[in-house]
Parts: sequence; structure tokens; C-alpha cells
Amino acid sequence: MPRFASFDHQRLFYRDIGQGQPCVLIHGFSLDSRQWLPYITPLTHRFRFLLIDMRGHGRSKSVHFEGRDVMDVAAQDIKHLINHIACDHVILGGYSLGSAASLSYLQAFGFDKVVRYLNIDFSPKSDHTESWGYGLNHKLVDAVDEFRADCDTLFRDGYDRSQGFDELPRYFLDSYTVLFHQLVVNLLPQRQAKQIFHRLDRKHILAYCRSLAPHWSVTVDLVYALTQGFDFRPIINGSPIPMEFFVGQRSEFFHPHGSLAMADDAMVTVFKKSGHGLLFTEPLKFFRCFKRFLEGKPSQESVTQKHLGFAS
Repeated sequence: MPRFASFDHQRLFYRDIGQGQPCVLIHGFSLDSRQWLPYITPLTHRFRFLLIDMRGHGRSKSVHFEGRDVMDVAAQDIKHLINHIACDHVILGGYSLGSAASLSYLQAFGFDKVVRYLNIDFSPKSDHTESWGYGLNHKLVDAVDEFRADCDTLFRDGYDRSQGFDELPRYFLDSYTVLFHQLVVNLLPQRQAKQIFHRLDRKHILAYCRSLAPHWSVTVDLVYALTQGFDFRPIINGSPIPMEFFVGQRSEFFHPHGSLAMADDAMVTVFKKSGHGLLFTEPLKFFRCFKRFLEGKPSQESVTQKHLGFAS
């Protein structure tokens, strides 16, 4: 399977599937390029899908951020993939953290090579202010802040990124477990699924973290990125290309109205039965809306700010 060299000569894995209009898709945290396979397979006769495994994930798990600015590195990685495939007009889409990476690319390098953008359940501004109430969920903010404080202690205690999971101190593993517990519980919209996960003890949650998560240092870098207070609203408001937003009405990561509050005529498709993981909880609806987005057709289920009660 192919790899491409990024700006720092690190080689990242990507999948190149299909033929036709190029479409670059960026997965979410703790996932990898396989996330997209069920949705793209029926469309490979019309679209060429370029699916990156982000640093620390999937088959790029050995490529880390090394403490550098995560979003700057991710933007550079996307740029180098697009240059590598020599495509001048790509469709770009991202889910969750992948949306942050995609918006970072647009912010850094502009719209010259992108014809459409899909934002899946991600707020364009991470923190809360008096004028913006749609940042990261307050419970997650608390968990992230505690984890970051323990990360600072870890590095002060002399631990470094080369050490394995089993070599880390108990206080850090406890903090890591709490953070992952909070992330997964907020990912699941169903009450029953949350109750099941709440019953798991520390041992089972830690085993889950080890099996699912990328290298712990990647988690540290991504958590630091979440606390940077990014604001992508200007790049969205001034966008010269069509942008669409898929949001889970029950999302406990970001309030769904955050996807509307930045553009007068933004088109948004609301997944009423879903939380943050709308791809997995409403897969048939997601495929239907995703296909229409790729074809450049607005979803019949899309709404505007006016429909959701925003002033025009």
C-alpha cells in the first residue's frame, strides 16, 4: 500500500481507492482510514478516494508529532498528500479531529486546490466565550485540563516520549483512563451503551485504551491541541467554496448549533438519533447524505440558520 513523504521526510500511509474526482478524507481520533471504507466502496467507480492514516494512527502509528504543533503538522501532511497525487481540484472532508486538520489546511494554504469541504460534527471554535457557547463540552474540558496537568507533571518527573505504556506512573495511567472514559461515554448517544461502559472497571478501561489508542505521546499532543483555543470561524465565513456540515443532534462533544452560527447560508444536515459518532449510529443516512455531498447536490435533509431559528 502507498506512502507519501511529508515536509519532515516522514512517510505516512494512505489508501488510494477508486477513479474519478479526487476526494481527500481525514479520520477522527483513535480511528484510521478504514473508518471510511463502508461508505466509499459503492462510489469508487465515480470518485478517487485518498484516505490518510494520520500520525500515530493506523499504519502511520510509528510517525509521531514529537511535541510540535499538531494542527500545523496535520495541515502540512494534507498539503503534501495533495501535492503527491498531483491533483489541483479535490473534495476535502474530515470527521471530528480530522475536521480540525482539514480546516487547518484551508487556513494555512487556502482554497486553490479544494472545490468542496465537508465538516462532520466539529465546532469551528474550541473554547467558550461570552459570544460563543458552542466549544468543547464542559465535562470534556475539565477532563482535558486534568489530563494536561498530569502530562506536565509526567514530563517534569523525567519521563519522555520514548517510554512504553507499561513504564508510565500510576497517576498518569489513572488520568489517561479517566480522559478516555469521558471521551467514549460522550461519543455514545444511547443510554444503554453509556450504562454498559460506566460499569467497566479501571482494568478493563485501561485495556481498552491500550488496544484502541495510538501511542500515548500522540494522545498528549492531541489533547494539547484541543486546549490551544483554535478559532476557524474566519476561514469558514470567508469561504469561496461550498461547505456543508453534518452534526449529531445529541452530540455531547459540541452543540449542533455551533455548525450554523458561523455562516449566513451554511447548509447543515442534522442526524437526530446520533451523538458525535453519527457515521456509526445512522450509517444509511450518512451514506445517502455523503453521496449527495460528493455529487455537489444539497441534501434534501439539510437546513439553514433560518430553519433552526438563527437570525439572518
